[in-house]
Formats: sequence, C-alpha cells, structure tokens
Amino acid sequence: MELRHLTPDDYRTSRWSGGETCELLLLPEGTSYAERSFSLRVSSATVEDTHSVFTSLPGVRRFLSPLDGTLHLRHDGGSEITLAPLAVHAFDGGAHTECTGRARDFNLMLRGVSGSLRHVLGGTQTLTHDGIYGFFLPQGGVCAVNGDVHTLRPFDLLVLSRGRGACVTLPDTDALCFDAAL
Repeated sequence: MELRHLTPDDYRTSRWSGGETCELLLLPEGTSYAERSFSLRVSSATVEDTHSVFTSLPGVRRFLSPLDGTLHLRHDGGSEITLAPLAVHAFDGGAHTECTGRARDFNLMLRGVSGSLRHVLGGTQTLTHDGIYGFFLPQGGVCAVNGDVHTLRPFDLLVLSRGRGACVTLPDTDALCFDAAL
C-alpha cells in the first residue's frame, strides 16, 4: 500500500473563467490537464461569478460537490439541478454546463477509468480494490489507516493506492471520499 498526505503546499492554483481552481491531484504522474492526458484529476474551485459556464471536457466523467454555498446547474439546457453543500452530482464533462450561485467546490474528473465520489459522515471504510482512494475532510480531523493515525488539516487530501483490504477510520465529521480503478 502507498499512502500520500497532500497539503495546500503541494497543490497548483490557476484561474478559470468563473473563479480560481486548485489542482490537488493529477494522475498518472506527468500527465497534463491542459492536454487532457490525465486519467484522474481532483481539484477544488471557487465559483466567484454568479453565472458561469464550465469548461467542456468531452470524454470526462465529472463529480461535483459544493463545500459551501449552493450551486444551481443546468446541463445542455435541461432542468435545473440544485446542489446544497456536500451533495454530490455526477455528469458528463462534455455537456454544456451553466452554473449560478457562488461557492467553493470539490471536483473529481475521470477519463477512461471508472470511479465515484461520495459524502460520508465518519465511520470505517474498507478498501475493496487496488485502485486509488482519496479522503478529504473539509474541516480537518484525525483519521486512521490500519490503526496508524493521520491528522488532516482543512483542505488536506489523504490518497491511498494499492490498498485492497486496508481499513480507513474517519472522524464523525463530513468527509468526501473518492475511488478510481487506475
């Protein structure tokens, strides 16, 4: 099992049309978001404009969760979807997506691989495959991996790979957990 504890010092920040984005993780190593050569991208963005259009990402499965604030999305002119804080929404990255509202969000983007993002409130997670798992505690907290304690500050990301069978115990607080079969 490989474990990485990433902090804001490890992240890359850039501007996008509606605010600022912070790239927490991009895999495989050495790939590029700009060239769309990645398989997995985890980021957190601020949605600063009250109306914005998301970058079109054909072939990418996107998962979005507001960390604060409420977002209203419309894909390809369809019905409005309202996302309250920590609600998770999955959608086609190639869809024309318009957003209203202001918030900081958490994004998981998958290209050519399967995976998921979910909101949990503490508990123990047993890793079921040898892919990539990530644990993000918006308010920070103490978690344990096979009994080893790790203190996560707000916006830290704990990433495990090749950890089938490992047990991750999360504090009784909000957490966003993702997995991908890389």
